[in-house]
Amino acid sequence: MVEREHASLIDALSKFCQGNPEVWPDKLTLALWADRIAWKRTTEESPYKLLFGQESVLPIELKYQTWNTLNLDSTKTTENLISAHVYQPEAKEDLVTDVAQKLKEFRERNRVYFESIHKIRRDALKTGEIVLLYDSTIGKSRQSKLDDIWMGPYMIESSSGNGSYRIKELDGTIKRTPVAGNRLRRF
Repeated sequence: MVEREHASLIDALSKFCQGNPEVWPDKLTLALWADRIAWKRTTEESPYKLLFGQESVLPIELKYQTWNTLNLDSTKTTENLISAHVYQPEAKEDLVTDVAQKLKEFRERNRVYFESIHKIRRDALKTGEIVLLYDSTIGKSRQSKLDDIWMGPYMIESSSGNGSYRIKELDGTIKRTPVAGNRLRRF
């Protein structure tokens, strides 16, 4: 299985290399670094921040002071430097806890969205009901848009309880494999 994120990384590399595939190995580390410091929609943080507990310090920030760089004038002693960093492990734990909750909420929203699109059957079919079977091999193909997408009629033989059904032809011949309930429609 290919991760969804790999597509955006490949697209970025392609643009960065300007169509010259020979240079992509040289640019891969830069593309990976850019990807790792970039904000992600699912976690609402960058992978770098999740790993280290703070945003990355870019080279330009060493020349021009930003929120990410320490004010070195105020940290002249070892005690001041240690006290400036003592909060970081606790802040990282809080960050990871918050991100775990955000990720859980994101996955729940995706589950609800997926179920709304795929129209998982809410009402159970009863044994003996006449149904039509959706031909998923045709699906949304434009080449066979005039073909029948519903096969049948069939009769419900039994329900497995997990949303799948055994169906049979009207002459009594039982289909070999169970069928997902979201592929069935009352006749």
